[in-house]
Amino acid sequence: MKVQLSSRPRPSTAAAPSRLQISIMGGLTLSFSGRPVALPHRKARVILAYLAVRGGGPVSRERLADLLWNTGEAQSRGALRTTIYELRRVLQACGLAMRDSGNDLALDPGTWDLDLSDALASITEGEIPAPLAAYPANITRILEGYEDLSEGLSAWIRELRANVQYEFRSAIGKALTDPAIPRASRKSVAELATRFDPLDEAACRALMQLAAEDGETSVALRTYARLYEALDHELGMEPAEETQALVAAIKVGRLTSPGPVALPRVEVPQPSLPPATLVVLPLAASSPDLAAFADGIQEGTIHVLSGIGDLFVIARGTAMRYGPGHVDPREIGRELGVDYVLSGRVSDAGSAVRVTTELVATSNGVVIRSDRHEVARADRFGLHDRIAELMVATLAPAVKEHDLARARRKPPAEQTAYDLMLQGVDLQYALSETTYDHAGALLEEAIRRDPGFAPAHAYLATWHNFRIGQGWSPDRAADARAAERHVAIALDLDRNNAVALAIQGQVCSFHQRNYRLARRYLDRALEVGPSCVVAWTLSSATHGWTGHGAEAVADARRALALSPRDPFAFFAEHMLSQGHYMAGEYDAAITLGHRVEDANPRLTSNLRTLAAALVAAGDRDQAREVGARMLRLEPEFRLAPFEARTPLADGVRGTYVGRLRMAGLPD
Repeated sequence: MKVQLSSRPRPSTAAAPSRLQISIMGGLTLSFSGRPVALPHRKARVILAYLAVRGGGPVSRERLADLLWNTGEAQSRGALRTTIYELRRVLQACGLAMRDSGNDLALDPGTWDLDLSDALASITEGEIPAPLAAYPANITRILEGYEDLSEGLSAWIRELRANVQYEFRSAIGKALTDPAIPRASRKSVAELATRFDPLDEAACRALMQLAAEDGETSVALRTYARLYEALDHELGMEPAEETQALVAAIKVGRLTSPGPVALPRVEVPQPSLPPATLVVLPLAASSPDLAAFADGIQEGTIHVLSGIGDLFVIARGTAMRYGPGHVDPREIGRELGVDYVLSGRVSDAGSAVRVTTELVATSNGVVIRSDRHEVARADRFGLHDRIAELMVATLAPAVKEHDLARARRKPPAEQTAYDLMLQGVDLQYALSETTYDHAGALLEEAIRRDPGFAPAHAYLATWHNFRIGQGWSPDRAADARAAERHVAIALDLDRNNAVALAIQGQVCSFHQRNYRLARRYLDRALEVGPSCVVAWTLSSATHGWTGHGAEAVADARRALALSPRDPFAFFAEHMLSQGHYMAGEYDAAITLGHRVEDANPRLTSNLRTLAAALVAAGDRDQAREVGARMLRLEPEFRLAPFEARTPLADGVRGTYVGRLRMAGLPD
């Protein structure tokens, strides 16, 4: 779902006609000509807010009934009629009307304003809206207090808040980089950004530079001190080299006038971008009314693909220059240096919208994957994002599979760090003791060839973690140190690498049982990589280790939804099984545990969880059979050292170990 905000021009406060003011930041209030509007029915207020977020509508009555009522169809429609009657009555008292075609509802244009739309537009122009100047966190409190009305509304509000924060950060970024905006205004925007997120280094750097150029050195240094303290406290890390170079220049007085500054050169390995690069071309539309819809699908697909963490996606502005025509993908590959081109078409299919796509390798013009997706168009709101997620669920694994096959065909001398990493990760997840050392050697060779390739360091950290978890480590302490070292290098190279952040979170949980710090890294990973399967999977792992079963289930399901065809999906399913176990849902845990064993019978942590779930469900005979299979894979396993090293938290560890004992695992 993307936030659909009104594209109306901002009203002139000098001669603006009386309008209905709809305020959804920090709750939901209504006013007209400066006076509060009484609308007691909460669902009537929500309908008004929903229409406003949709740009005024139209919205089908069926959609509103589904959103706000969980009763039967007849009851929902009856309740909706009553609610709309009350809403129309209150609007008429203000001299306003609501359009009602019988099937759809809409607000009259030019008669209302939404505080959220105006706030985002103001920030883009360098102005700070009053609700955010007083309390920046209001941007996260959209429709606060209305989540309890229905499950459907609660889900919509969660998605709305996530997208509002994305739009908020985007508006800040535009303001900070727009030279037409006065310096004082840009400084105010930077201050707002740092108050909203003290860890936003880009905003901190902008504020430091602007303050220093204005001669406010103390302000710049205080900003840096707050950032340093926040990063150390929240994430246990220092500011980026770029930030440290900036503060060094400020301290020696090298920032005294506006304009670009030659910052001190810092000799660090340069991060490498993954060679897997892709451009999403504008989608063709079968009719003019689907053109905007096609644009939404392109934008949504770029957004989701960009959040994966190990795929470089060309910006939409560059992609738009090609248009939805018949351009030779090989020519685009030569011009942009991309490996893959995604093109497609949107067309009507009766009551559905059909999207057909082709993923083409630019090296030879071969179609790697062709897909057709159809989704019912009863609810057009957010539909383009659901289609985008369906597309990405098939595209991402296809790119990885093609890259891996290509890497295997290359002569060893021509293989890049990326090629070697792909082969190492593939062998790593096979979890075969006979080839596991070779997987590590491939990852180490990738790092040797390109020391600045952050993903290789991150996956080598995971390799060390798995070696401990599988019971294959000859020196657990040394492997733990190596995991910590490589993930730290990965983050030094790329502090916004979602995979590295997630693995750092896993290191904090797995080796240190520092769940609070782990949660900070994992949440940051999900923020910068909202489509990163590794981040969602490892987030589920830490939730499970701390006994938060429902959260573990939700995160694992998200990982599987993002990449259901991933060849390594068995690990996310293992986390889902663990989540069900921690939630006391033993039958679901057992079913999934057996499925994971079928996919990869060598994953010993899955066998342990399966055995514990069988004991909890009262089936000790099967539990002992599973325990015996685990011991054949890890004959040296003993409960005492396991209990000392397991990442399970105190509240769940004892029961879990006790059940493994009942499954026949030795002390």
